[in-house]
Amino acid sequence: QRERLLTPRFALLVVPQSPPQSPRTPAMEQAEACGGKSGAQAASGSGLVREAAPAAFVLAPFVASGEASGVVTHPKSIESSEEINGIDVLFYELCEAELGSTPMFITAFFVTERQPKAADVQATLRQLVLRNPRLALVPERSTRWTSQPVLLAKHCLLVRPKHGHLTEQMLPQALSFCNSLKMQADGRIPLWRQYILPLEDGRCGVLTVLHHCYGDGQGGVGAMLSLVSSGERGSKPQTWAPLQKRDVIHRHGALDVLLLIVAVLLASITLSIKGLRILFTWKSAFQGSGSVPSSRKRCQWTKALRLEAVRDAKNILSKRWKHKVTINDIMLGVLSASFADFMRRTKRPQDSIYAGVPFSYARRGPTDARLRNLSIVLPMFMPTKTCEVVQAIADVNSASEALKRDALGEAPLLWFLDAFFLAHVPMVLKMPIVRLLMNRMSVILTNVPGPKEPCAFAEQRIQEFVPFAPSPGAGALGIAMISYGDRYTVGIYTDASQEHPAEEMVARTFEQKFEELAHQLSVPAPFA
Repeated sequence: QRERLLTPRFALLVVPQSPPQSPRTPAMEQAEACGGKSGAQAASGSGLVREAAPAAFVLAPFVASGEASGVVTHPKSIESSEEINGIDVLFYELCEAELGSTPMFITAFFVTERQPKAADVQATLRQLVLRNPRLALVPERSTRWTSQPVLLAKHCLLVRPKHGHLTEQMLPQALSFCNSLKMQADGRIPLWRQYILPLEDGRCGVLTVLHHCYGDGQGGVGAMLSLVSSGERGSKPQTWAPLQKRDVIHRHGALDVLLLIVAVLLASITLSIKGLRILFTWKSAFQGSGSVPSSRKRCQWTKALRLEAVRDAKNILSKRWKHKVTINDIMLGVLSASFADFMRRTKRPQDSIYAGVPFSYARRGPTDARLRNLSIVLPMFMPTKTCEVVQAIADVNSASEALKRDALGEAPLLWFLDAFFLAHVPMVLKMPIVRLLMNRMSVILTNVPGPKEPCAFAEQRIQEFVPFAPSPGAGALGIAMISYGDRYTVGIYTDASQEHPAEEMVARTFEQKFEELAHQLSVPAPFA
């Protein structure tokens, strides 16, 4: 039960909320109701959507000819509303408040061998929405989800540069553009979207964005993977169990409440000490100092790492140390050594990294990937005192085990937060706390096991999954790791105003450190 409840569940990918848009006029509402075009389209007559974003890129609905509306209506058997839990309420309220430094979206990005046809994309999305009715639901004032017809022309958009063609070198800017778009929680602009980015060489990038109030990271993994098929032409996307009403409602009896109160009193002592240490005494490298707009981020992706080399390193160290070493320990240990090397080169104090690690406290079965939000970010301290990669892995392994032990006492408190606290505390009290904790973080970590076999999207083979993650604050880093087939890739994101190019140096140092690890452990060449 402890393993089922407390094993770290790394969220997929999350993206901060963007600055607000200009107010909407009745003319814009009317234009949007007719064929899915925004007021900007109706006013300009150009057919291109411009949404509070850099002028270098423009949007257009990605719809099949003859299906300009792309309306999807649910079967009559689907209930029109259902209750949501306290975590959902928190994320929805944060969405309304537009707090840029708070994780708001689960995001996936992959590259296909050719641009898919609009009809195939619409067929895939229609199948997904019909199979998973909550994707058509909208939160209404924090208490219920309301149903409405889905307009696919609003959900799937084509992204093109204003001049010329989109090259691979322009992808980071294009992704920042997509994630800087305003996505309101009022039903007029959807809480999930897909962006199609045709590349100059004939390939195509596909960015899928799902608002965090629909589900936690594990549910997000299920949602993203349900878009892809096995890679064989004509095969259908993976099956995914629809959300049941009982999975969202939490009922607690009098004894449960009493036990929770006792557990909360005990766990609060631990959390209070940890919180005071974080907020007032702990020195953390790359510490954040405020929200960072998506358009001001820089990113760098490492070379594709052979998953077999990571497994070999894990098995050798597990046998050498006579206790379990995980793939996460290997990846985070090499990152820790890379951080230490970067801080030494740039003459920064080698303080530990204060990392936010998404933790799931849901009881899940082996095939449970329903949309729901049962996760919270817990702090994990990554030591950065040594540049020696094997020692760094040992230090991270100890820190990870300590996190699991600490979470054993914190889990009842998380349930209490979910059931009572988050749904009732006034926003004026919640916002400063969330802002303070997020800005103290050095790194937000996401580590996602992707598909093991080659996949396809809308009849087009997927060549690679690309990690995409936010930076939690100015000066802090976002780290995303994702596997696909037998390859592993790391993405590093930071604020563009940083004095040193952290993402470039850390990415290149990561590759060097993994080469060192492979040489020390006599494992095959780590990079393809």
